[in-house]
Amino acid sequence: MSSSTRQDTVRQSVVVFSAVVAVVGAFVGSGAAGGTPIAEAAGGALGADSTLVAPAGGGLPAEVWGVAVVVVAGLVGVLLAVYGRGRLAPMFSLSWGIAWVAVSRLTGTLPSTPVATTAIAVAAVVIIATVVARLRSGELPRR
Repeated sequence: MSSSTRQDTVRQSVVVFSAVVAVVGAFVGSGAAGGTPIAEAAGGALGADSTLVAPAGGGLPAEVWGVAVVVVAGLVGVLLAVYGRGRLAPMFSLSWGIAWVAVSRLTGTLPSTPVATTAIAVAAVVIIATVVARLRSGELPRR
């Protein structure tokens, strides 16, 4: 067995062991195996709503989180456009998904006009960034 193959085997074993420990720890920490759930331990100091930005507590409103997530997705799309030289598949898939976020926020059971408006603007920015990146890389013919 070569040195690199042995190192790969050790690395893979450590990753698998860590994943198993994480799953078992989450199972025990949830209280499913008995005992005190983490959210109730330490007088609730470890609960989901124990920080100022936790979604279940008195933190930021849901619309702010929705706008932030859509903006981050748009930034990822712009980075994919720039560093991927305007590849179309990531742009189409991301823009399609963000457009459906807009549709669901305008017509769904959880209406949110700020999130929908942001989603429409972000989808347009991703499309424009991809076209500009393709023009710069020479993928689109210029007239």
